[in-house]
Amino acid sequence: MPSEPLGTIHATSHHPRRAPTAAELVRNRVFKDDNKTPAHWSVVRDAGGSAAIALDWRYPVAATALTTSLRLERELRT
Repeated sequence: MPSEPLGTIHATSHHPRRAPTAAELVRNRVFKDDNKTPAHWSVVRDAGGSAAIALDWRYPVAATALTTSLRLERELRT
C-alpha cells in the first residue's frame, strides 16, 4: 500500500430513514452490495484531472467483515 494518501474520500448518506451523521451510516461501507462494482459510490471530478474507482480484494482486514476495499486510480495532469 502507498505510504502516503492519494486522495480524500468524502462520504455522504442520503437514505430517507437515516440521518447522515456518522460514518457508520454510509451505505455499502463494506462493499458487499455488488461484487463487480462499488455500488452507491462514485468519483467526483473537477477540471484538473480524472479518476476511476474499483473494488479491490488484495488487502482484506483479518478477522473482520472488511474483505473488500475501494481502489482509486487517478491521472495527474501537469
